[in-house]
Amino acid sequence: SGILLTCFGPDAHLQVQAATGPTVITVTSTTDPDNSDSTTCSTSPCTLRRAVIQARGAVKPVQINFNIPTSDPGYNATLQIWKIQFSGISANANATLRYLNGQITIDGSTQPGGRASGPKIILVGPGTGQWDGIKLGETSTQNTNVIRGLGFQNFKTHIYVNSASNVIEYNWFGLSDDGTDVVLRNGIEDNGSGNTGVSVAANVINNVIHYNVFTGLAG
Repeated sequence: SGILLTCFGPDAHLQVQAATGPTVITVTSTTDPDNSDSTTCSTSPCTLRRAVIQARGAVKPVQINFNIPTSDPGYNATLQIWKIQFSGISANANATLRYLNGQITIDGSTQPGGRASGPKIILVGPGTGQWDGIKLGETSTQNTNVIRGLGFQNFKTHIYVNSASNVIEYNWFGLSDDGTDVVLRNGIEDNGSGNTGVSVAANVINNVIHYNVFTGLAG
């Protein structure tokens, strides 16, 4: 939470109190040591998988930020990016990560340092790219999620949108790390970089999908 500073009277008496704000969970590692659907960031390290699980049960809204050190093995010093290679999938969501169940923001642009010319955080799907990435809403009422400032590689459908009033912005779908080429799933041209970048379910409304870059999709 933030800090609210209030001055009273000519003597500038200072009062400090907590300001109301979102629950903040900070990812500190690119590793993905297991595909547990229950382990949270109470277990170190705080990975993106664990942050999403924790966010599902936290006081909403939830902001998932990033503060991964440059000493992390997923850091590319040449491009100044951090790559998260997922080791498996969520059995509950049948996708790489568990469902975002409403009012959860994942914001890759919060990562300190790194490049200014594209997403600093790149998510890489497991195996041969036959698994989906992130699903927004387990039900149609789990709304108002935000996906911002991430790169997606090696997923079948990168993002499923199953609910309303979500925002998907400033992401790359299917691009290489430097943004100059296509990342083919399993290296096969017919697979493309995925079947779909963002798939929106029928009868959901008010979703905003803008300022993204898509390439190489086969579907």
